[in-house]
Amino acid sequence: MTRTLTLLLVAQATALVAACGGGGGGSVAAVVPVGGIDRSGQSVGPVTGFGSVFVNGIEFDTRQATVTRNGQSAPERDLKVGQIVTVVGTRNDTRTTGTATSITYRTNVEGPVTAVNLSTKQLTVLGQTVQVDDGTVFEGVTPADITGVAVSDNVEVSGLPGVNGVILATHIEKRAAPATLELRGTVTLLDGAMKKFSIGAQVIDYNGATLANFPAAGIANGDVVEVKGPAPAANAPLQATRVEKEGGSPAGGSGAHSEIEGLVTRFASSSDFDVAGQKVITNASTRFEEGAAADIKLGARAEVEGTVDGNGALVAETIQVKAVSNARIAGQITAIDAGQKRLTVLGQIIATAANTQYEDKSSVRKVPFAFGDLVTNNFVEVRGVPGTGGVDIVATRIERQDANASTSLEVRGKIESLDAANFKFTVTGVVVTIDAAAELKDEEGLVVSRAAFFALLRVETQIRARGTSSSPATLTATEARLD
Repeated sequence: MTRTLTLLLVAQATALVAACGGGGGGSVAAVVPVGGIDRSGQSVGPVTGFGSVFVNGIEFDTRQATVTRNGQSAPERDLKVGQIVTVVGTRNDTRTTGTATSITYRTNVEGPVTAVNLSTKQLTVLGQTVQVDDGTVFEGVTPADITGVAVSDNVEVSGLPGVNGVILATHIEKRAAPATLELRGTVTLLDGAMKKFSIGAQVIDYNGATLANFPAAGIANGDVVEVKGPAPAANAPLQATRVEKEGGSPAGGSGAHSEIEGLVTRFASSSDFDVAGQKVITNASTRFEEGAAADIKLGARAEVEGTVDGNGALVAETIQVKAVSNARIAGQITAIDAGQKRLTVLGQIIATAANTQYEDKSSVRKVPFAFGDLVTNNFVEVRGVPGTGGVDIVATRIERQDANASTSLEVRGKIESLDAANFKFTVTGVVVTIDAAAELKDEEGLVVSRAAFFALLRVETQIRARGTSSSPATLTATEARLD
């Protein structure tokens, strides 16, 4: 039975070498592609589901692929939706099929949370600033958002390094504290005499540590490294037991046909920029499938597909500049359009795409889980971006949940229209009425009165509301807060 892994291509700052698939190693049997020419390369990004292996809509055969997790051989079931992985293999030039030979997953940082900032949606973990957004997948956290994370919680973070080393988290999991913590990043403030350096705000003491993959000259500023060691005392250096230098390119070697999606980390011009540390150049043949050249800037999230040239640059064939996922809706499915792969939830039309994440968090826990497993009356939480042309939300993630007494209908997004006199506003096409007894909170999580709450609201304010619904496209909120 073919096992596959669905991936949305999002690149990391460093190459994660290895790939997707079933357990066990061994050589990979030759697979004849369906039409077109096989092209070798890498695809880097978060896991979007399990079933067939889909990477940006390309189905990869993973029957004989190997999986590694933090340097150790692992079964495919150890991978989680939202974790950043690198798939190495070949793909068909029609962008429909391919064969994976390996998947590698490496944690960005695992350690205790030392600060939580709700207003900026940021955590501090081992001196690293971790940015949370509406696309972040939380596991083992209740509620499943940043408000469920507390100082001293031990968390594993997978995400996309950006400008100034800030990590945009795609997956955060609360875990029992391990004996050995992990941290990956770029070496700064190297003091060779004292055998210390920094990654972000975390000082690393590598005196006595095992050093791997370094040249004779040793560690240098700018090296991308993985550090392992026990949890440090408050404000103390992390005493490394092992420091390993990571090498290679996120896009692979010369001639590789690869797909990289990540944050723009360097910008010279719209034809010369870096995505997750990978140099990208464009030419007259480059096509923008989403967004435009003017949308490329520092911190923007872009997906690039192309071929690596002799100088190591990825020559872009196609580019998609991704909109920020800031719309969310939770409720029962009232209609399904199987032909167009669309759902109706709370009266809103939800469209899906090739890179939509699917996860079953109901008691069924179905794996694999995909659009075809959804049925009318399933309770789902949908995250995505505002749609157009009769579509209210284009889903980046669909999560099935159990519907029970504690399950609330929910909407999140920017206020589209505001009727303060009647205590109403519209979010993602749903008209929300704030009940007189509703619990209302500001950005800091402080409870405020209904009048004070509406005094804070403006069109475009990001907000979330939970409650009940008596008719399509309406919600009577029993709780709401600025988001």
